[in-house]
Amino acid sequence: MKQRSFPAFLLAVTGLCVAGESAAAPAPQVNFNIVHYEVQGKTTDEIQRSLFERTPVLMRGGRYGAVTYNRIRTNYSAVGNKSGGCEIKNVRVVLDSTVVLPRLVTPNVSPAVRREWDRYINALAHHEQLHANNGKHIAQTVSQRLFGLKSQHQCDVTLRQLKAGIDHLIKGMAKWDDELDRRTNHGRSQGAFLQEGIR
Repeated sequence: MKQRSFPAFLLAVTGLCVAGESAAAPAPQVNFNIVHYEVQGKTTDEIQRSLFERTPVLMRGGRYGAVTYNRIRTNYSAVGNKSGGCEIKNVRVVLDSTVVLPRLVTPNVSPAVRREWDRYINALAHHEQLHANNGKHIAQTVSQRLFGLKSQHQCDVTLRQLKAGIDHLIKGMAKWDDELDRRTNHGRSQGAFLQEGIR
């Protein structure tokens, strides 16, 4: 996956925060789940029609074969220190990552249709895994930025800035996902399409 850089606002909120101990940040908890919807057909054309009719993935006026939902949750404590600043403690970051994929339920399709379906579903799953990896990368970044954070600001100011910073990271995750879909035509250039006319 392409490396991405993010604003350093969580490392230095308005230049007055510094990272604390050099100990490694706790890894985010990742709850990864795959949900299937059923499609059918004896030919690739029939399967394509079934995909179009049965997909639950309806976005921006379009129908898509798959989607990945990434949701990042954070929990941490803000503790005032003697100098009037604030320290972030008890950091916990959770990523809920759900991939929605089709499952072909028609029995006894021809070997040619089965090969094409397997090629397609593997390419589609690979594309969605990139979206899931993006969510994991952002969750790890949030955890690293929060862990051991110390600010010269009071905690109410620090918490407002942290919320804005985390929101910014999450918006960056969505932008990267949109760019991946634009660049690959929602995975089509990576092979996530069914060849027509296979029986």
